[in-house]
Amino acid sequence: GSVFTKYEDWPSDFTNGSSAFAGGVYDGTNIWLIPYNADRLVKVNPTTGEMTGYSNWPAGFTKGSNAFAGGVYDGTYIWLIPYSASQVIKVDPTTGEMTGYSNWPDGSKGSDQFIGGAFDGTNIWLTPYAGSRLIKLDTTNGAMTSYNSWPSGSSLGSSPFLGSVFDGTSIWLIPSGADRLIQVNPATGEMTGYTNWPSGFTKSSEAFWGGVFDGANIWLIPSNATHVIKVDTATGEMTGY
Repeated sequence: GSVFTKYEDWPSDFTNGSSAFAGGVYDGTNIWLIPYNADRLVKVNPTTGEMTGYSNWPAGFTKGSNAFAGGVYDGTYIWLIPYSASQVIKVDPTTGEMTGYSNWPDGSKGSDQFIGGAFDGTNIWLTPYAGSRLIKLDTTNGAMTSYNSWPSGSSLGSSPFLGSVFDGTSIWLIPSGADRLIQVNPATGEMTGYTNWPSGFTKSSEAFWGGVFDGANIWLIPSNATHVIKVDTATGEMTGY
């Protein structure tokens, strides 16, 4: 049978609470638990289970509740994706040093909330869960660019997307409340929508929660949808399971 090992050597004075973390990132050495309601970022040594907490938030940062939802590793830094937090946070995995970025395109984050992001080799694309704009963050200088030229006829609904995937060429925004899967050209920001759902499929609201790229296809993970959906990234053809 399977052998399970539990790790609960939380850092001193750590408060876990409910809905503590939302997602995790592996940097090749350690696991980083992304704080949603936890009071700190937690690094886990996967060999020993040792945990280290970081709460050295940058000046001017407001964490609040439901702070981050997901993270991205760019090969050098960990990036924490803000849900309700006021800034995108870059973390040096060697030192734990944190740097905040909040140069939002219109001067304010406002009611924008993001869940997950995709790294295209230079930029991180913040996936909009609340709000109607996709944000590109240049990891070299922290500059942000907003995109909201959604395909004609698109309906974003409430909670439009939940996670995103980079397939080596395009960014794919995984629909939650949105009526379609969105492909984004990272060079231009041009968007293409796909609604060619397979026969018998019922999408409903909060349809999918994230996706996975297997080298040829993207697989949409159902939350309330009736099927797992495979998407051919070359053609956009969808197959339901």
